[in-house]
Amino acid sequence: MRKNIQMHSLATLCLLFVISCADSNANAAHKAEASETGKSEAASSGHGVEKSLGSLTVAGRDFEVLLLGELVSGREGAIEVEPRGGVGEGTPALYIWLEDAAGTQLSAPARGSRAGDRLHFHVTPRAGAAAPHRVVLRVRGDGLDERGSLLLEEGA
Repeated sequence: MRKNIQMHSLATLCLLFVISCADSNANAAHKAEASETGKSEAASSGHGVEKSLGSLTVAGRDFEVLLLGELVSGREGAIEVEPRGGVGEGTPALYIWLEDAAGTQLSAPARGSRAGDRLHFHVTPRAGAAAPHRVVLRVRGDGLDERGSLLLEEGA
């Protein structure tokens, strides 16, 4: 009986050790993969690789705009906007939408949700429409209503 208890305890300890090692190896593998491919936290959230679209000034405020993953017609995409100085009570309402090269609106305006020092937006380019060419940022509130835009294509 005593030998059975000792064997059971030993088997339990071995099982716990294997589970612990597997979990830490999985975390290490995930971190190594993200590091090797240059993916950010955005990539691990399911949106895809973070790509800077650049910065712009609208209504006297500076913003960095980041595309998360790719924008595909008929599918939801993600964009983050980082106001210089972060997001706080003084941050006006921000909206974004996508336009084609002719300036036709391809997605409904979206208002961002707070994600740390950034605002996170979901936009869906209209299915069957031309490829998105630019992202438009609208600053609205406190008597302001101004827009600026950045091109989505590299070198454009």
